[in-house]
Amino acid sequence: MPSLSETRSRAKGAMLGLAVGDALGWPMEDRGRRVGGTAKLQPAFRFMAWQRREGSHYAPHEQEVRAGEYSDDTQLALAIARSRSIGEDWWSYFTQVELPLWTVYERGGGGATKRAAQSWLHGRAPWEEKKEEAVSRYLTAGGNGAVMRCLPHCLVPSAGDQNQLNKALDLDAIATHGHPRAILGSRLYGSAVRWALQRDAPLSYGGLVQRLIDNTAEWGQPTLPQSLLEAQGRDLPAWTREWYATVEEAIQLLRISLEGLAEGAIAVDRPVLDALGAFGDTKGAGTITAVAAIFLASRYASQPEQGLLAAAFARGADTDTVASLTAGLLGALDGPTWLDPLVPDVQDFSYIERATDALINDEPIPILPVNRWGRQDRTRLYRQLDEASLDYVTDLGPFGQAIVTHITDPQPRSSFSTTTSQFVRLWELQTESGQTIQIKRYERGRDGQPRWQSAPEPQDPPTQSSDTPPRRAKPRAGLVLEVADLARAQHFYEEIVGLELQRATMEFVSFGWLALEPSILDAISAQLELTRQSTAQGQAIRIYLSEESLAKARKQIEALGIKISKASPRLKSSAFRCCDPDGHTVEFVAHNGKPPVV
Repeated sequence: MPSLSETRSRAKGAMLGLAVGDALGWPMEDRGRRVGGTAKLQPAFRFMAWQRREGSHYAPHEQEVRAGEYSDDTQLALAIARSRSIGEDWWSYFTQVELPLWTVYERGGGGATKRAAQSWLHGRAPWEEKKEEAVSRYLTAGGNGAVMRCLPHCLVPSAGDQNQLNKALDLDAIATHGHPRAILGSRLYGSAVRWALQRDAPLSYGGLVQRLIDNTAEWGQPTLPQSLLEAQGRDLPAWTREWYATVEEAIQLLRISLEGLAEGAIAVDRPVLDALGAFGDTKGAGTITAVAAIFLASRYASQPEQGLLAAAFARGADTDTVASLTAGLLGALDGPTWLDPLVPDVQDFSYIERATDALINDEPIPILPVNRWGRQDRTRLYRQLDEASLDYVTDLGPFGQAIVTHITDPQPRSSFSTTTSQFVRLWELQTESGQTIQIKRYERGRDGQPRWQSAPEPQDPPTQSSDTPPRRAKPRAGLVLEVADLARAQHFYEEIVGLELQRATMEFVSFGWLALEPSILDAISAQLELTRQSTAQGQAIRIYLSEESLAKARKQIEALGIKISKASPRLKSSAFRCCDPDGHTVEFVAHNGKPPVV
């Protein structure tokens, strides 16, 4: 068995890899609907900003997707991570809270997952729908919506037992999908990740695929929950036959992968992926997506960057999911270091790291206790947003409080009817937990105006038990520093100075009273080296530390090559000044264990 620190490093690489692969592959996905198409896109190990076509024929419009933003793959994986932190009752939490709430902020979700989430929102399991057609669609849903979110199950301590892992994967899968292809795809990928995390010997070329073939019993036995078996009713025998037929299909897919890997250095990815069905009509099947990712991760285990690029730019495949699964498995095999160039730019990376730490340490993720999130909660949220403006704060279930940071009104290109106007509004919220979400609504309007036409001043959140109007927010103050490199500045103030991180996004880092934002001035980068060598002077940001922490900070700053100067003569001799990486003057003062008066 690998050491605990090595296992944790691999787990972090897996979860970060999933998010990075999702963000890198999303623009290339056919369903991504990228404006301008994908024909001219060339593989590159960096994120891109892009425009996405959204809306039905009633209100078609274009929406910007910023570089590094992820889709439903990562959203649902984080929902599972939060659910697993609940403990044994995680499945009820996932189906009663997380899936219903996801319906208001999903981005790029598949049809089966969205239909199932709507069922849970209305208080019904998808196999208990009143219409027989709806139940039939659920039982035949074999897409990759389950496998795309299954990775967090592999990171909790109980994942060491394959039977326990299978039970968790099965419960997760049937929440949205009822066909064996979805369930077995999740099991296949989960078995691969589990072995990658626990391996203590070098990975032989093709060894992972061969192991899955040799150990079919680990993932191929139908030990499904009674609730799903009961849903099959009189068709249970036929469904059981379908299960074993799908197991044989999966084994054949693994053999195709193994044959491709046997070609060694001359193996060509696209013919193998084509033979697997990754470009065909069933490319979104759970088994096909899982095996495609396992093949690419096996082929590029020693070159993880190339493996991610091969998955993310496999034009014609379900690239966001294939890339997220490939990068997740490569992260489990190789750890997180190879992802360093991309991690600081992926959406909510600090939150993803904290969620991963909570999983592997078997610690709860701080969330707001919620028994159920249903239609009334959705209606309440929508009514609040209709009246919200920037800085409005609301309670958002497991996310805690959420503040409205952006409001945009995309302009529909056309209307279904010349007599009916169409309106679209997008609210972006930064949640207390650290995840960024977007909520979009469509409105036909009345008398040519949408319901959200008049927005009030920023307000405090109303309590759920009160019918009184929300009050205006109190004035807030703080210091904002413009920095050339947000990740580097965050590292300085969090790891070296020791400030406690409160909130972090791709464009903002908050330590409470101190915030960091990317500079819009190109000159600051050119002057960076000069400011690092300069002597700190003038007004300063004062940091109070214990004597021990003060000495430690001084050593770390000196190790960075940053010049240290004397502090104000009024302070003790141990106090000192320096410039942070962007030239801002910082003054360090000892407070000897007593709270300083500021």
